[in-house]
Amino acid sequence: MALKDVLPDRPLTFDEFQDLQSQNAFDSVMTLDTPSVHNEYLILEKDDTEYVLHHTDEKGWHRCEGSEE
Repeated sequence: MALKDVLPDRPLTFDEFQDLQSQNAFDSVMTLDTPSVHNEYLILEKDDTEYVLHHTDEKGWHRCEGSEE
C-alpha cells in the first residue's frame, strides 16, 4: 500500500487523523504533538516497522531525517 492511497497531499485534519487511527491500514498511528487541526507529523507503525513522516508543501509526505528505512 502506497502512502498516497491513505494520506491526502496536505496535512491531516483532526478528523482525518482520527479516521486513520480507526482503520486497519497501520498497527499504530500517532503524531509528535497533541493532535491538532493540521497534523504535519505522523508516526505510523506497521509490522514492527515505524515510519516518521513530515508534510511540507514542497515534498508532500516524506520520511523525516533519521527515521527507519
